[in-house]
Formats: sequence, C-alpha cells, structure tokens
Amino acid sequence: MKFKEFLRRVIGGRLHGDRLHIFRTYFFEVIKAYEGVGYTPPEEKTDEGRLKKVNAVIERFARDGVDQMWFNNLSARIPAWRKEKRIQQRRNAANIRWQKKYEKSLDGDKNPSK
Repeated sequence: MKFKEFLRRVIGGRLHGDRLHIFRTYFFEVIKAYEGVGYTPPEEKTDEGRLKKVNAVIERFARDGVDQMWFNNLSARIPAWRKEKRIQQRRNAANIRWQKKYEKSLDGDKNPSK
C-alpha cells in the first residue's frame, strides 16, 4: 500500500501535511518510549537522532510502501494513541487555564507589565 493511502486510512483528515505531522509525532514518541526497554543505539538517544530515525522510516515507507504487517499494527495503535493524546492535551489546557487564573488572582491586576 502506498504511504499516502496508509496515512489517509489510518489517520484521516484532509491535508497530507497534517497526517504526516501526526505520524511523525507518534513515531517519535514511540522511539522515545522504547529507549529504556532495551538496547538503544547511541544516535537515537537524542531528539535529533530520533528525528533522523523517524525521517528514515518515512522515506522508506514513501519509497517502498507500507506492508500488511505494519498496516495492521499501526492501524490499531495510532487511533488509540490519538485518543490518549487528546485526553492529555485537554488536561494540560485545563491546568494552564487554572494556572493563569491563579496567577491573575495573586497579582490582583496590579502588574503594570501585563
């Protein structure tokens, strides 16, 4: 299956750039999560190294396509990750809102720099 078709089926959405961004973020976080589990090459221990690895995987998928094993695996994991990420994103936004309200109440609107 072609990589663009894979992204359309698994991630959805209208724009290829948005789908690619979601896939890149997902794969980056997966590599980062597996860092402590087993052997990690030294080049994948930094964010730049992980990004190079993700870009290499994307290039390979774009060139060779996505086989059935990868499709089955990722078509189950990416939607679950997005659902989890959505919940955490909302929690972070709520925490930031409460933090701003708390800081504003402490300032008493007397801070001239704001």
